[in-house]
Amino acid sequence: MKRAMAALVLLLLPCTLMAQYSSVNRYLNLGGSSYLSVPNSGLFNDMSSVTIDAWVKPSSLGSVMTIVGNNRDDGYWFGVTTTGKLRFEPNPSQSYEGSGAISSGVWTHVAVEYGVEAAVVRFYINGTLDRSLTAMQGWVGSNSTDLRIGADRTKSGPNYYWRGALDEVRIFRQMINFATALGSLHRIPHTVVGGLYGQNLVGAWRMNGNGTELARGLNASAVGTVSYPATPDPPHYSRIGVRFQNSSTTPNFVDYLEIPFQKGLELTNNYTIEMWVKPSSVGGHGQYQTLFCKVLATAQAYPVWLGINKNNGRLRFVPNGDLPGYFESTASLPTAQWSHVAARFSGASGKYTATLFVNGLKRGEKVYTSAGPNNAASIILGSSSTTTHSTTIMGYNGLIDELRIWSTPRSDQTIADNYR
Repeated sequence: MKRAMAALVLLLLPCTLMAQYSSVNRYLNLGGSSYLSVPNSGLFNDMSSVTIDAWVKPSSLGSVMTIVGNNRDDGYWFGVTTTGKLRFEPNPSQSYEGSGAISSGVWTHVAVEYGVEAAVVRFYINGTLDRSLTAMQGWVGSNSTDLRIGADRTKSGPNYYWRGALDEVRIFRQMINFATALGSLHRIPHTVVGGLYGQNLVGAWRMNGNGTELARGLNASAVGTVSYPATPDPPHYSRIGVRFQNSSTTPNFVDYLEIPFQKGLELTNNYTIEMWVKPSSVGGHGQYQTLFCKVLATAQAYPVWLGINKNNGRLRFVPNGDLPGYFESTASLPTAQWSHVAARFSGASGKYTATLFVNGLKRGEKVYTSAGPNNAASIILGSSSTTTHSTTIMGYNGLIDELRIWSTPRSDQTIADNYR
């Protein structure tokens, strides 16, 4: 079965909701007397600029509540006022408020950025600038005790508790304008250390069932009773992908999507392929499943082939038509879960390097002595053949989304940036 070309448009036009997805989304729920404690780290202190963002859903308003507290008596604090306005205190001597108010019982993305040299503080609500203020000459306060999510402290003990839900809490050692950030960053649970934003990401707590911190390993522990309710992915993480349903037995149809050849898609050298994939645990070819390939039908040869070895779950890449010279990633792909994968091939004059990436990180590399063959072959997704008469179909069963083909070798940093 050949997919309609309308599906091709959905696949090839990157939407703004590029994200890291888990099979089950969860969030942190606090009842007003508990919080998460993060061990003290120099990464949270001695900053000249800072950005904090989170998804929040207060169960009620009426009291001052903490999103992130780094001891407001010495350090910095971000939370909401009794009326739901955003408030940021970069140090004990300064306090700034936004103009708009968030509502109880509704998921809202909130953020603040502050820079000492820039002398500005900006608040954002759902990726839109809420208020920009000129800041007095000051500093970002430091703290020698734990950082807290959902509470801060007074001399008598914990205080300013959060009531309701918190999710995707992040701290950056840089200023980020969420109204202009690439890829609608406020919709992206980005936790990669590297790239345009991730290079200064010092804390990222996804709250998917625990207080694990994914950027620097600064895991949070619960103080008091907390819960992590499971919920369907909220609207800000929705994803549409093309589903391929190839059989594990001899098929009477082939499920694939074909991209006709055009100049620039020869992919003989200096190219990068990126996509999001969500393999099924059942179905598809029992040994090798094709994600992306170029096929020379007359010779049943593959100038480029990228797929999954079902025996070990690893990516397998044939970058230059040398099928026996394939190589595989060091990391396996989980089933029933979205993963970002990228394959890069570059070089010149008999020295070429193929590299595989999984979720923004380099996961395998191999050196080759030749580029790929000149060809005018179409690109096929989901299968290595367009006909059931082929002896080798290597069909894929699962989802593919956000395919990108670059006629240049993308850098490690840009590939990490695209993992969102």
